[in-house]
Amino acid sequence: MEQYTPRLKYEKVLWEFPPRGWIKVNTDGACRENPVRSSIGLFIRDEVGNLIYAEGRENSEGTNNESEAVAIVEALKMCKNLNYFQIWPQTDSLLLKNIIEESWKPPWCITDHV
Repeated sequence: MEQYTPRLKYEKVLWEFPPRGWIKVNTDGACRENPVRSSIGLFIRDEVGNLIYAEGRENSEGTNNESEAVAIVEALKMCKNLNYFQIWPQTDSLLLKNIIEESWKPPWCITDHV
């Protein structure tokens, strides 16, 4: 194993502008260990890329999936408070993406958040 070098696959991802009249919400959740201290981050941008709102904060203890879910919920609450209703959410969590698109059912541990 000392000589083992893993092959890495990577893809360059560029931020895309939302359609006209829409805003884009990018979210992320992180956890130092599962489950321990966690944090969330989110930002909201308009159709030309101007930053409308950004937040990063420590969250209560939980798993990385719970943190991802909390980040999305908090972002959507902020959108509602700012009277934005045409929202393009974007997350790096495959689990949350598939839950939002209703192709997966949420696991029991994040059902309350979703």
